[in-house]
Amino acid sequence: MKRLFVSLLVTLILYIIYVDLSIGTIPNTTNETIESIEVDSKVNQIDETVLVTFSKTVEQGDTVLSIIESQLKGSIPVPIEKVVNDFIILNKGKKPEEIQAGKSYLFPDYSKSDSN
Repeated sequence: MKRLFVSLLVTLILYIIYVDLSIGTIPNTTNETIESIEVDSKVNQIDETVLVTFSKTVEQGDTVLSIIESQLKGSIPVPIEKVVNDFIILNKGKKPEEIQAGKSYLFPDYSKSDSN
């Protein structure tokens, strides 16, 4: 019985090593992300010729949505996906979750543009 258990365990370990080395266990989404940013930016360039922006230095605890909401003094009138795509375009591919306190970024100003 011990011999069967050990052989099954060795087989399982070898299979796990094979899968890890051939396919990998962490998905590679960087290429898909870059392609989607390029496609989204082309679509947004066609839809909007001018995007009104404002610049703000991020403070500790700020998020892209909270900064835009404070600028608007209310809720955001566009879908969150549009906010994310516009932020990425304005900041040369920088994702909203990668912002750092103390640095200045461009944010879309939806109060001055007709974005509905």
